[in-house]
Amino acid sequence: MRVVLAHIDLRLYWKARLKVLLGLLKSKGASLTVIQTATSGTLYDFTNELDSKVEGIEWIHLFRKEDKICDIPPRTIAKALWDRFESIEPDVIVADPISFYSGATAVRWCRYRRKGVVIMDDSRAVDVPRSWLVNHIKRRFYRNVDAMFVPAPSHVQSYVNWGIPKNRIFIGLDVVDNNFFAERALAAKTHLDNLRIRYELPHRFFLGVGRQVPKKNWGTLISGYKQYRDATTIRPWGLVLVGDGPERKSLENMVLENAIQGVHFRPFCDQEKLCEYYAMAECLVLASYYGETWGLVVNEAMACGLPVLISENCGCAQTLVRQDQNGWTFSPDHPEELTEAMLRLSSLSEPERQAMGQKSREIVSKWSLERFSWQLMRAIELSKGESRGFYSFLDSLIIRFWKGRYNPS
Repeated sequence: MRVVLAHIDLRLYWKARLKVLLGLLKSKGASLTVIQTATSGTLYDFTNELDSKVEGIEWIHLFRKEDKICDIPPRTIAKALWDRFESIEPDVIVADPISFYSGATAVRWCRYRRKGVVIMDDSRAVDVPRSWLVNHIKRRFYRNVDAMFVPAPSHVQSYVNWGIPKNRIFIGLDVVDNNFFAERALAAKTHLDNLRIRYELPHRFFLGVGRQVPKKNWGTLISGYKQYRDATTIRPWGLVLVGDGPERKSLENMVLENAIQGVHFRPFCDQEKLCEYYAMAECLVLASYYGETWGLVVNEAMACGLPVLISENCGCAQTLVRQDQNGWTFSPDHPEELTEAMLRLSSLSEPERQAMGQKSREIVSKWSLERFSWQLMRAIELSKGESRGFYSFLDSLIIRFWKGRYNPS
């Protein structure tokens, strides 16, 4: 069996996932070819990881590193993908969402060539408002898909509503290498005092990690933190924000104009260094609106043993947060709810916070690389025997017309 996995950008989390998947495929006599559509103009441009190849996997970079994906016409991308699929002749294609180039092209190619197609997606119906017409078109697209691979049960109903049978939806997409983060954080804890001095950070702090863009809702986090400082009766913890983005300057101005003490801005960093921040922090806070389809920094922080304070709109909130056990959720529209959660957490004793961190490790251990590979393998095996064309002639016209797009946000 020849399997192709096509995705817009396979940096950061994908190496670890694909290594485990490759081992499973090999055990079943299957091969894996990876097609990475772009390495420039995506959400992961901040990383220095330019070459994501994994030994044993044929790895194809579709375009040059200097070609920004947003500058390439969709028709050009779709043709390049089609030509690669034609030359490889896979039995199954695993691809990213149908809204993206590789997802759209994979469905079109597989229905023309009567091969199996698995689509990976972590968006929910609530994440992006859609008109009845867009939802109608999505349903027509999805009934030409053989299997879906999604993060968690919380995402299943959206795809059932878009026409995917429940028995063709597999769970376990959004995972990280839990062992990597746990081990690096544990190593960093052996010299915490030196790290705090090096990074010029307070002894205790709340941690926010991510791109500084509107959907991350950093303003609410800063407002909630200000209220926390005003209300706490003990020495206040700091707030450390690791990341960058178009909102960075306005967030810094917000802190200055409101004379908010204790806020520290730090730039993007690689995962090795990020583990040091997780080791120093008391908890992770993520205040995102809908549009945060999952939030892999939550997986990372939990693997490092941190309690979490997570917006109820985040895709991972229902799955990874256990109220009063490893953290709390809050409304992203109400800073006072976040303030209350900060006060509750900071008032706990050290053993109580450590117990919450241990619960985080226990919860996230169920969302592992092994789960990712086994569940995706089930989807691949279900799809490999498919030999069907388009569901209808109208579907074929719609799928032929749509080439995909990519709008990083």
